Amino acid sequence: MNRTIGFCMFLAVAPLLAAEPQTADEAQQMISLEKQREASAKASIAGLQAEVADIRTKVESARTWNSELSRQVYSKLGLQPQDVEAYLQQLSAFAAQVGGFQTLYGPDLKGWEAAVVWAEYQMKQFQANQAAKLGRSAALMELAGNNVVNSRNALEAQKAKPIVVEVAPVVAPVVAPEPQVQPVAKPEPMKPEPKKVEAKKVEAKSAPRTFDPTQKTYTTGVYSDHKDGSLWEISKIVYGDPGLWQRIWRANRDQISDPDLITPGLTLVIPTEYVPPEGAVSP
Repeated sequence: MNRTIGFCMFLAVAPLLAAEPQTADEAQQMISLEKQREASAKASIAGLQAEVADIRTKVESARTWNSELSRQVYSKLGLQPQDVEAYLQQLSAFAAQVGGFQTLYGPDLKGWEAAVVWAEYQMKQFQANQAAKLGRSAALMELAGNNVVNSRNALEAQKAKPIVVEVAPVVAPVVAPEPQVQPVAKPEPMKPEPKKVEAKKVEAKSAPRTFDPTQKTYTTGVYSDHKDGSLWEISKIVYGDPGLWQRIWRANRDQISDPDLITPGLTLVIPTEYVPPEGAVSP
């Protein structure tokens, strides 16, 4: 407003500044003309001020009318002004978020798919809100809807592309040949063999050695023949296998203290599991 008034006064004074009076009459005439122009400028300014006041009145009236209209619309839709403002802020943030899905997820198709499904659901919720019917929501609704559709189309296009997997060439490791190791022969297990102790020289007795397979007994003879001076020899006679001498010893521990030294005339019990083997030597 002040700029307008200043410009009008400049237009009124500019011709006077350009013309210089020559005589007193001309100077008086110019002063009179200046006063007329000043009065005309003030009148114009007053008219402009009246127009500005009228415009302000109309603007305020329009605002009042708009507020009342909005109140009636909100009341009809069951909305409160603060609810509408919150809805518009959420819708704006949602539109911006969906617009960045492609940059955010990129090759993560599973994450992208989940985000788009969520956005499609949220879009339906925004559309079902009463605030979506307001004219203020139209532009944001269109932007958000376009972003959801574009994100879905971009995702489907990405899924349709063939997946190229770069595989690095496999280089077989160089394995040094193992040294040749000559097999070592495994020693055969040796059967325990009781030490042979030379029987004491005793006077020969007449007691013969007898072996009764029926009663499972064996009666030792004299030492002079050296055939049953140890359980090793007796096991060979009875079982055909000298390595089974421990069977006889376990069954006759009450009579035998040394398996390598057998007293003549002993009646030994042969274990009940005895089975006459093939090739057993008869006494």
